[in-house]
Amino acid sequence: MVLSVLSYVQSSAQKNTIEAGVGGYKFSSVIMQQNAIFNAFSVSYSRKIEERFHLHTQYTRAPLSGSLSAVRNLSMSRQSVGKLTTHYEFNYFDIGGKYQLYKIKSHDFSITGALSLAHGRNEYLTHVVWSEPEPGEPYGHPFHANYATKKETYFGALAGLRYDYRFWNNRINIGLYLSARCYFGKKNAKLENPYPGTQVPDPNIPGGRHSFPFQGNHGIHIGYNF
Repeated sequence: MVLSVLSYVQSSAQKNTIEAGVGGYKFSSVIMQQNAIFNAFSVSYSRKIEERFHLHTQYTRAPLSGSLSAVRNLSMSRQSVGKLTTHYEFNYFDIGGKYQLYKIKSHDFSITGALSLAHGRNEYLTHVVWSEPEPGEPYGHPFHANYATKKETYFGALAGLRYDYRFWNNRINIGLYLSARCYFGKKNAKLENPYPGTQVPDPNIPGGRHSFPFQGNHGIHIGYNF
């Protein structure tokens, strides 16, 4: 009897949750991206504010190695000088809330929303050299290119759905999540001309080059409640 009362008091007092998860992503407007089921890792902390609502913060790294994506409609033409080629090593920092829609015994269904910051490295094409056409060829072909890498930050938001199953007196939760991320604003990092004083296209594009592509996330997570 005493153990049952203590267990109930402990479970009812649980207001904090730490979680770890693995997952994947899918980008729009890209021509190449990793298709592994699990290529992202996240850790999070949430605090119960009232019975159905939690404040939530999360860090995500995607991908765990390699490039994040390559942008669409990039060719090795002179017109592509100054354009972004690849995203690398992006880190996401989210802060927002989680609201429980339904609770059926040990099953929870929730919605999430957060403000988000994405920070990582972008690679740009800064110069390309084309050969003269060979006899019988209508065009030449690129045989030399220069690239520059810049660290850049984007601000945006995310929204998602998640399912959790709770056990061991609500101490442990395990579940699935789906979310969508959208980031705003164009970037225009200052790029250096690789061959100053020569007649090569200026790699700097007035008005900004690009915004971070829209993406969907999916994965699994496990948490401890205390």
